[in-house]
Amino acid sequence: MRLARCIVVVLLPLLASCALNPVSKTPELVLTTSEREVEIGTQAAREVEDTVGVVRDPKLAEYVSAVGARIAALSPRQDVEYHFAVVEMSEPNAFALPGGYIFVSRGIVELFETEDELAGVLAHEVIHVAARHAVQRQTAALPVGILSALGSLAGGLVGGQQLARVVGGIPQFAGGLVLAGYGRDQEREADRLGQKLVAEAGWDPGALADALERMERVVAVEVAAEGGEQHSPSWFDSHPSTPERVSSARSRAEHLARGASDPIAAGRMGFLQQIEGMRVGPDPAEGVFHKELFLHPDLGFAVRFPLEWRTHNGREVVAASAPSGDAVVAVRLQARGDDPEAVAVAFARTKDMTLSDFQRFRVNGLPAVRALAGVKAGRGNFVGDFSFIAHQGVVYRITGAAPVERYDYHAREIVDVVRSFRDLKPGERSFQVIRLRLASADPGERLSVLGARTGNAWSVARTAAINGLDPSAPLAAGRLVKIAVSEPYAPSPPAR
Repeated sequence: MRLARCIVVVLLPLLASCALNPVSKTPELVLTTSEREVEIGTQAAREVEDTVGVVRDPKLAEYVSAVGARIAALSPRQDVEYHFAVVEMSEPNAFALPGGYIFVSRGIVELFETEDELAGVLAHEVIHVAARHAVQRQTAALPVGILSALGSLAGGLVGGQQLARVVGGIPQFAGGLVLAGYGRDQEREADRLGQKLVAEAGWDPGALADALERMERVVAVEVAAEGGEQHSPSWFDSHPSTPERVSSARSRAEHLARGASDPIAAGRMGFLQQIEGMRVGPDPAEGVFHKELFLHPDLGFAVRFPLEWRTHNGREVVAASAPSGDAVVAVRLQARGDDPEAVAVAFARTKDMTLSDFQRFRVNGLPAVRALAGVKAGRGNFVGDFSFIAHQGVVYRITGAAPVERYDYHAREIVDVVRSFRDLKPGERSFQVIRLRLASADPGERLSVLGARTGNAWSVARTAAINGLDPSAPLAAGRLVKIAVSEPYAPSPPAR
């Protein structure tokens, strides 16, 4: 009896949270309120923006948001505000966070051929939010509605997240993100009801099948290019098999009546004009890696990381971790100014940290200071190796960290990173940016010839997959083909 009373006491607060699901209209037990769901989603969305990054293209952002807003207006759930954005991921992917935050990757947008396909993917994600799929599968892992496919740089150390916070800015969700925890039935529901939303909004519900087939083909090309192994996540990772989804999507589309609304961008030509010019490669404004050498055109510096260390270029920090996972080194902008010692003292004060072995020196002509500090994190003690370097009115912090027993082994590698920090050389100041452009085919021209004529940076196989073409078939005269063109990058003037 005492056990039964305890069970009732525990369950009463949960039973009080029973509500009708906005999509199924059936009662369900939810473990969080809508307000908390939005709070979780907002926090996770900031994490996505800080670590993965949002594409800074106002034209593209406005267009994707306009398509998403029309779908969201018809969503069966209206107690959340829907947000749409394109994230800095080259893989074809899309995911939704609790509370209405929906993201599509650069890699998925570039392979769409029509607005209908974009609408189909956005609607699928809207249904995930509307049906509270993440909440249905809520576990102790929330607010981790997203999982890291590559893991975090600092998270691989025994200090984990605590050490990452001390090091500062090393993302815990580095690399590609995928929505975690959806069941296959939930994915099927998102397909089915998403197509219904698309049709009601005036788009072709069968376009989802076209997008799925093209996505599968693009992923296959990428896997082949990687030697048969898929290292990055895609939209297929947690979804039912593509042939099943394509067949079901085509069958459903035959029975869905379309609304009378006109598309936002009419036809294939209208859609392609909306996405033409979007960047399809790394953003030089965030710095670029040439093997272990990191170059930043806007900030004008270069730094070299240890050979064979795993590198990560984040929004606020560029970092690398040792192959053994027991050391990390990270570079970030710490403060504006020209006095690295003053910045170091201020940093230690804010972290409530005692710096020792203080050294003043110069790095390639730049004033710098270095100090060590003991860090207690997770299951062990770490050595924090902090260097501060003044460069063009900004002080950068280079942080190395390793367990006490392994610090001596990695100290030289950390110091070498510090000593490599320098101005860009004259020959390093010319950067390229790769953008999506449209090429008009000559009569009977093949993709290989078109690519050579236009300077297409994509392979013939990738170009064919993204455009839904036969790689060896002659093209019709005037056929618009999406290609990738390398163009000069103009660095932004330094902020004052």
